[in-house]
Amino acid sequence: MPLGAGSPPFGADAVQLSQRTWTLSHSSARVPCRSVVTAIADVLEYPVGSHAAVPAATAPAAPAAANARNQRLRTRPVMPRSVPSPPRGPTGPLRPTPRATPPATPIITTLAADNQVPSPTGATLMATTRTANTHWEGNLMEGKGQVALSSSNIGTYDVNWPARAEQPNGTTSPEELIAAAHSSCYSMAFSHGLAGKGYTVESVDTRADVTFQPGEGITAIALTVQAKVPGLSEDDFQAAAEDAKKNCPVSQALSGVKNITLSATLI
Repeated sequence: MPLGAGSPPFGADAVQLSQRTWTLSHSSARVPCRSVVTAIADVLEYPVGSHAAVPAATAPAAPAAANARNQRLRTRPVMPRSVPSPPRGPTGPLRPTPRATPPATPIITTLAADNQVPSPTGATLMATTRTANTHWEGNLMEGKGQVALSSSNIGTYDVNWPARAEQPNGTTSPEELIAAAHSSCYSMAFSHGLAGKGYTVESVDTRADVTFQPGEGITAIALTVQAKVPGLSEDDFQAAAEDAKKNCPVSQALSGVKNITLSATLI
């Protein structure tokens, strides 16, 4: 259907031009509205129809080329925008892989705030290494050796097999050295734990009995503790004693020993 009378260029609901007189801002002359409408129609090559209230006899005829062009514009179908199909895999459309959220950078601390140990000199505490050396001669049953505490240089001690499997007879053994390490480490951990809770440990005595079974190894460790802590209740004392047993570094190093017991007495 060609554009013409009754077919407004912007639809039936378009705003209709009226024949009211307009006042141009740049001129004091008053121009009839119909003259403005006719001028716009000439530019758009669109005949003014009855909807513009212009008599049909005075409306200029639209050129044939304009009518043909308008006919094509009105009858040309509107093609939908093409949307590319997503790639397909063996089981259906491929979905984009969601971007993985990078893991948060872990905050690594050596000790919890309430377990940090101050340095007596105020210096930053660093990892330490302690060294002992053993010289051995002969076989296991009849041989003998000497263990030197090289870091402190406080002494050299004889070691042999009978001191482990029979009686010490003035000779030390690996189990006795482990007992010394465990008892001293436990006492330090116990005192430090209570100091962090506001208590003063006047004294703590710790005994470690390390049981060695030939053919099996170290089968048990028994810790016996006596401590004097003013103002500490029995329940809090037992809790502190168990905590030291669990968190003492030597206890953790000896976690392979399944039977480690504790007997703690508050005096």
